[in-house]
Amino acid sequence: MKKILLAMICSLFSLPMLCEEHDLQALLHKLDDAIEQSDVIEQQHRKAIENLLKMFDEAVDDKIRYKFCLDLFFQYKKCNLDSMYIYAKEGWLLAKKMDDDEKIQSSMLNVADAYKKLARYDEALNILQNMDKNYIRTHGKQYYNMLHRIYFSLLKEGRSSEEQRFYRLMQRRYRDSMAVYEKPNTMMYVCNQSMILRLDGQYDQAIKLFRHYEKEHPDSIWNDASACAVASEVYAAAGYKDKGMLYLVKASILDKLSGNKSYTALQDLSRMLYERGDIDHAYRYMMVCMNDIMQSKAKSRLTNVASFLPIITAAHDKVVEEKRTTFIIYIITLVSFLLVLVIMVLLILRRNRRLSVLRHELESKNTKLQEKDVSIEAKNKELALLNDQLQEENNIKEEYIAQLFNICSIYINDLENYRLGLLTKMKTHKTKELLTTLESPVASKYKRDLYRLFDTIFLKLFPNFISDFNSLITDGTAFLPKEGEILSPELRIYALVRLGITDSVRISSFLGYSKQTVYNYRQKVRSHIGISRDELIEKVKLL
Repeated sequence: MKKILLAMICSLFSLPMLCEEHDLQALLHKLDDAIEQSDVIEQQHRKAIENLLKMFDEAVDDKIRYKFCLDLFFQYKKCNLDSMYIYAKEGWLLAKKMDDDEKIQSSMLNVADAYKKLARYDEALNILQNMDKNYIRTHGKQYYNMLHRIYFSLLKEGRSSEEQRFYRLMQRRYRDSMAVYEKPNTMMYVCNQSMILRLDGQYDQAIKLFRHYEKEHPDSIWNDASACAVASEVYAAAGYKDKGMLYLVKASILDKLSGNKSYTALQDLSRMLYERGDIDHAYRYMMVCMNDIMQSKAKSRLTNVASFLPIITAAHDKVVEEKRTTFIIYIITLVSFLLVLVIMVLLILRRNRRLSVLRHELESKNTKLQEKDVSIEAKNKELALLNDQLQEENNIKEEYIAQLFNICSIYINDLENYRLGLLTKMKTHKTKELLTTLESPVASKYKRDLYRLFDTIFLKLFPNFISDFNSLITDGTAFLPKEGEILSPELRIYALVRLGITDSVRISSFLGYSKQTVYNYRQKVRSHIGISRDELIEKVKLL
């Protein structure tokens, strides 16, 4: 009993892990589909950029050119960082030309963003340090977010522990600054607060904050790549690596579907899959990352990938070599089995030739025995059918003989009572009552009783007769007894046919119908079935 209880407890604890594994595999399959669609998405993205470039070149007004310049900046931000930098600078020049302070400061943020993505961090920080203080006060969220992202990238590239400690401190400082500008109970607020709690080591509080927001806003985090990346980092830091991986896969899917080539989610996912032992997925995703980095010229992402790619490539080559060795062993084993099989087949064929003559002799004898068996089986079926028919006829005879004696007894008693009643009326000189009694018909009552008794006994012997009989009708008509009847006249006539009484004269005599009436009823039934009289009689006898 203790072992069973222990097994049940273990299965309950392992159930969530199995569910998470199933969810992870399903999401990885979706990620593979998203990667397969990359070419289509890239083609659509390229077409959108071509349209924007055409409109930018045709525009004359600086405000319109600035708008298209911004659109091109954000489009190239996903796929080509060199072009992103070009249009960030172009937008800055247009803003200066229009002498619009708001646009100038906004363009400086875009240029800093481009420098950051191109791993030119000092230049990005220099741009940010020269921004207008008044603009920072009103747009602090974007400003401090940019500083945080720069130091986050530097933290990932930091070599010494002192550099990492400094970058982590700066990252935390700008997280706090961002928190001032975030509206409570928004996704970005939750993400920022969660990362602050994560940096302070308060993992449970960070997860609790995420879960509370998810409860109030279902699926909102799952539709935002940045939020998924933050959730993944929080869960992974708290020790829930499988849960963190689910969010990381979702972030990667959203990145690929949006056409974004400058990302970190798929790189981090590749690392986690490598640590998990899934070398195939890890290598495939890392190669996708490398290809996207080369296309987008995301130099800030190249360092992370370049440092990890040799490790995962070596592991993948090892797995491939192991698979190749296993495949060679499998081929050798298979060839050996085939050789053994060929030898065995040749031996079996040689033996089969010897057995062939004996088999033909046995088949000849078996054929003769089967013919005799078929003949005996046919005779047995005929005997069984005759036996069933005799048994059925015996049952019918026994039932009707018993009911015959019973009805005769009833009729004798009724006749005696009728005689005594007449005698009494005669002795008491009740002439009028006597005359009335003698003039009233008596036979019709007994005939109705006889029909009812016959119908009852017949349906007792053949309970499915009505439905079976109506199944013979092909035009949808059904012969059913009226209210108060057990069998209709048509059904009663063919009930007698079922009992073997097929002659219309005998049927009319038994039922008290004229011969013409019986003929009309039988003709009416045949008109709805569409077969001859003899065929109908044979089918009814089998019901």
